Amino acid sequence: MRVLVCGDRKWENYEAILGRLRQLPEGSVIIEGEAQGADKMARRAAEELGLSFVSYPAAWDRFGRGAGRMRNRQMLRDGLPDLVLAFHSRLEDSKGTLNMVAIALQAGVQVEVMG
Repeated sequence: MRVLVCGDRKWENYEAILGRLRQLPEGSVIIEGEAQGADKMARRAAEELGLSFVSYPAAWDRFGRGAGRMRNRQMLRDGLPDLVLAFHSRLEDSKGTLNMVAIALQAGVQVEVMG
């Protein structure tokens, strides 16, 4: 299973991410955007659990403020996730996580929001 993890840059609950990734099938691949908070915690959890991961850093220097949304589209298009896990306690106040959830739903990808 290919699982895209996104979320709040200020997310602090590593155990929530680790616990959810523990439930994934063996051989799952984690897709993350190298942002602070939930993304980097997902990578750390993947490493701890022995899961493969693919990182998609945003090209802020090249694309400026639009880099995050471009990265989100790339993760969806190239990462081919079966599931998006969004870790955010106030999704309605989010920009990047809300964008990722919206485009994933538009693409027909299952989304779980945990906050």
